[in-house]
Amino acid sequence: MEGTDELDCLRRDRDAVIRNGHGVRLAILPTSACDFSCLYCYQRPDSTGPVMSHQTEENLVNFTHRLLSSLSQGPLVVMWFGGEPLLALNIVRRLSAKLIAIADNLRVDYHSSMVTNGYRLDLLTPQVISELRLSTIQVTVDGPQEVHDQRRPRKGGRPTFERIVANVASVSRYFPGIIIRINVDGSNFEQVPSLLVELRDRDILENCRYTTAAVDLNTGVCVSDSCPTFKPEEWGKVDDQINVEAQRLGVAHLELNRLPNPGPLACYAQAANAFVVDPEGLLYKCLNDTPIRARAVYDVNNSIELNSSRAFDLQASSPFGCPECENCLYLPLCNAGCPAVNIDGGSASPLCTHFRFSLKPRLTRYVRDYLSRDRQPFSGTSFRSS
Repeated sequence: MEGTDELDCLRRDRDAVIRNGHGVRLAILPTSACDFSCLYCYQRPDSTGPVMSHQTEENLVNFTHRLLSSLSQGPLVVMWFGGEPLLALNIVRRLSAKLIAIADNLRVDYHSSMVTNGYRLDLLTPQVISELRLSTIQVTVDGPQEVHDQRRPRKGGRPTFERIVANVASVSRYFPGIIIRINVDGSNFEQVPSLLVELRDRDILENCRYTTAAVDLNTGVCVSDSCPTFKPEEWGKVDDQINVEAQRLGVAHLELNRLPNPGPLACYAQAANAFVVDPEGLLYKCLNDTPIRARAVYDVNNSIELNSSRAFDLQASSPFGCPECENCLYLPLCNAGCPAVNIDGGSASPLCTHFRFSLKPRLTRYVRDYLSRDRQPFSGTSFRSS
């Protein structure tokens, strides 16, 4: 509307979400153990690790009930993470039942999702999925078999691709919420189209969607130079190339992040009532922080605040007051980018979204596709490195 101060609207929307948080959001790590040895993972390299105790479960339930009861509305949003959460499925099931009961008793919505490596995906039977009220399950596949198995092997180097893909094919027949995540860097981006072809030809994309994400070493430690990462402008170019090829292959419409969605925050780490919960009952504001105990903001087992300045710093990270951001057309898409990277990375300027460098051609193809519903073959350029 003419005369509207759009910057002020964005600022007010951001402040409202930070204060109210849109309910309670918990990313819960029932265990930090994992059976994979991925090249770029930030988690501990050993196969064992802390597992959430019964006492910590109860203390987390009580904390969640107090927090949710203090709000005027929900929802309660839970993401199961790890480590590998399916190594602790018994804990996930117990905690889910208690958290769902809290939401139902307070008459607020409950939403849950899971991030898993997919090796034990077959444990999620229709009954278990219904019991957990899962809406989405994210499974990572990083390329065709030879690429994926090199990047995401089991402990000891054993392959994982075939079992994961078979599990996804099986579970997706009765659960439509599987999202295949493809982590991309300079060593595997050229193989992404080959993976999409294989997933399409094995009929897996009939029931699943996929998303691509650039490997970020702010969330991990890559061995040697095996996963060279992209700067935002580089990732924008590569992501655009992948999208061109996906459209040529007829699967671009299944891409979860085909077009970006504007929002009031760069990340829900900035929301007042959003936390990451580790197996020992320490609460963090950011998944990147969980290996660093000094960044925990609360301890549910002892009911004490810890590093409150970390939460304040993340919430204070803002595009407002930065002329470069305030004058940027892409501000609603990134809100100055990852607050943790902006705080910890030492960069003089905020982290731009890769969509700044790929949105225009993506929109052009999207509109072209929308206007030609007869699905004529796409005549874009072929995928190639450049």
